[in-house]
Amino acid sequence: MNSFNILKHYLWHRFASFGSREALEHWQAKQIDKHLHWVSLNTPFYARCGGKPLAQWPTMNKATMMANFGAMNTVGLTDDEAFMFAHEAECQRDFGKNFRGVTVGLSSGTSGNRGIYLASQAERELWAGAILGKMMPDLLWRKHRVALFLRAGSTLYDTVKSRRLQFQFFDLANTMEANLVQLNQYQPDIIFAPGQVLKLLAQEAEHLVFAPKRIIACAEVLYDDAAHAVRTAWGVEPEHIYQATEGFLGCTQKGVFQLNEDLVHVEPLWLDEAKTRFKPLITDFRRVSQPIIRYELDDVLAINPESRTVFREIAKVEGRCDDILDALTIAGHSVPLYPDFLVRAVLFQSSIDQFQIVQKSPQWLIVRCKPEDNERIARILLDVYQARGLISPVIQHEPMTHDPLAKQRRVVKLPKAVVA
Repeated sequence: MNSFNILKHYLWHRFASFGSREALEHWQAKQIDKHLHWVSLNTPFYARCGGKPLAQWPTMNKATMMANFGAMNTVGLTDDEAFMFAHEAECQRDFGKNFRGVTVGLSSGTSGNRGIYLASQAERELWAGAILGKMMPDLLWRKHRVALFLRAGSTLYDTVKSRRLQFQFFDLANTMEANLVQLNQYQPDIIFAPGQVLKLLAQEAEHLVFAPKRIIACAEVLYDDAAHAVRTAWGVEPEHIYQATEGFLGCTQKGVFQLNEDLVHVEPLWLDEAKTRFKPLITDFRRVSQPIIRYELDDVLAINPESRTVFREIAKVEGRCDDILDALTIAGHSVPLYPDFLVRAVLFQSSIDQFQIVQKSPQWLIVRCKPEDNERIARILLDVYQARGLISPVIQHEPMTHDPLAKQRRVVKLPKAVVA
């Protein structure tokens, strides 16, 4: 890694600012035009798009990207060799290697299929400088020890190790008891983990011999009960990092959770008439090894309509569009029911925190929880439906299961069966 390049990116993201939304958009337009020109000349898949404005480039999603992986990446990798390399690394739990100088990893696959992500050395240096500049502005004069609780490690994190900054990977495949022992030995001042892990750690706070100064939630929705547990255990407000296979999309800066619009351009695909929720269509105008252009994410982002920040402020990452439930009004009309409505109702009206709601059809829900919680959750869910003028579903109960490597999804909508 080139330390000078990392420092350069760190300083830019640490101190750069835009005086207005208009100034940001003007700067973005220049970056996008330059990036699109390069991509059209260097990527077979996009050769036909040369000279066209961004709005006329095709939209993309994970399935399309994986179907055209070889024609889209600019480092000459096929999907088979990239997948085999990344899959072997996960099976062996060995994440310290690159493939031909390129970081290769797999997405978690919560959308039903696993994507492959690539990052060149230059992109790793940019990522390192950006994340440090945005999330560790005091790094020039203060040392940090960071605990990373992740499903899989990556050489991306090795990129940012230095005398002032140490990272230690905690494997979610290990038991919590083993991780607690390791955590007490390491004694980090920053813990970086999925929401469900943060809650478990907060519940074990009395067994820790240190108190972290910062808590950063990643990889999945941070539910209100996990955030409350963090505040209660350590007296700190949990921060956010919004990062996906497709890029470093957002983070908390100066107490505000916002999109990283100096790294990505975001087109909101609005989900409601009030324009409070959208799914993002993103263009990463810095990434060249694996161009991400007008890529449609399945996340539901709620924005703060009162915010006056230059970068869009995120009120909450609510989950996935695939998990917005279908419901029927008394008049028989189909309407969306956002997962956050159900989760918040259960968390606010009970002390139940281990549950999952699965929709098989608009009038059929499966609730997975402890047997003693069946009746209480069913009553809360039926009350939500009745309060919104919706036809009450049939509720079936199943036992709760737990996979430490799976992202926590408290509401899941099963795909419709395909009739041959």
